[in-house]
Amino acid sequence: MSSKNCYQLWGGCFEESASAVLRRLNDSLDVDSRLFREDIQGSRAWAQELHRSNHLTDETYEAIIQGLTKVEQDIEKELSENGRLLDGEEDIHSVVECRLRKYSGDAALHLHTARSRNDQSATDTRLWMSSSAQHLRKELIQLIKK
Repeated sequence: MSSKNCYQLWGGCFEESASAVLRRLNDSLDVDSRLFREDIQGSRAWAQELHRSNHLTDETYEAIIQGLTKVEQDIEKELSENGRLLDGEEDIHSVVECRLRKYSGDAALHLHTARSRNDQSATDTRLWMSSSAQHLRKELIQLIKK
């Protein structure tokens, strides 16, 4: 993927872009790239709910779901080949959004209806922790049985 940002989250009313110091402080992609599956899982569930509640047309919903599948495949491949994501985005949410827009066009913009980045972060973290706790539980049971 491109190293140039797809979305500029900071600086809407500023004349200059964010400083390198702010970027180092704020960017979390190296850490939260491990949440890509959870971010995509949450996005699928959110798209499904928006569709169920008639906020997305069938066409828009299908475009988003198909796009998310392609995004997931892209990220899995890139992580297996490079060990990290090469995007210039600040976090995993931005990476998924940017790549989704590449595959789904303007349909991707509908995914943020009534959903904040804080919602995404909280959901991703809860999903990751739930999965990790299940894995840890299995490992502890195996250890105890030895």
